[in-house]
Amino acid sequence: MISRTLLSGICCLLLLPSSALAESEEAGRVAGAFGGGSTGVTLELKAKLSSTLVARSGVNWLNFELNGEELDGIKYDSQIDINTLSMAADYHPFKNPWMMSIGLYMGKRELSLDANITDSVVIGGQTFTASEVGDIVGVAAMDDIATFIGLGWDNAFYTKKKWSYFVRGGVTVSGSPNIELTSVGGTLSNNPALISELEVEEASAQDDIDEYKFYPILEAGASYRF
Repeated sequence: MISRTLLSGICCLLLLPSSALAESEEAGRVAGAFGGGSTGVTLELKAKLSSTLVARSGVNWLNFELNGEELDGIKYDSQIDINTLSMAADYHPFKNPWMMSIGLYMGKRELSLDANITDSVVIGGQTFTASEVGDIVGVAAMDDIATFIGLGWDNAFYTKKKWSYFVRGGVTVSGSPNIELTSVGGTLSNNPALISELEVEEASAQDDIDEYKFYPILEAGASYRF
């Protein structure tokens, strides 16, 4: 769930000073938008501040399975879970739909992990049987805040039509995800030796999970200008 602090942030962005919105007839326009992409389903509100600058904020939901994800030689069934608030500024240098964007994604961004161990497996520096380990479950939690930079095309305030379309691409950058692994249902699941080796495994898997510091953004959708 998005925290009250994040919800307050979106309200602050959308309730912009009337003097800024009233800068001109064009600058005073507001639009709602919906779309989808690598951040899941997206709902947004946009406000044109000047002939070249648009502020926007939105919410994003994504639940996506990635079966066969391999970390340090162990294959996991994994799932990406995203529930974020986005806040961004779009700069239109040529006063047309082409834009450059910079902003933030804030909220839950996790990769859940589940490995059903069926053969002997090396965990940390020791070999364990499938019955000793059971399943390995875990989560790789990404930072709550990620910086976004990208390019795109958005005609919401550069057409006389009420309906318009947008597409944008870029990347979010955050710190390395924090990974935690646990043995479940094995005869040694609560054994200190296995728990210790799982901690070693976490450190080894960190190199594989570090790639999620960079998350590609590709979104497209439609806008309606009020």
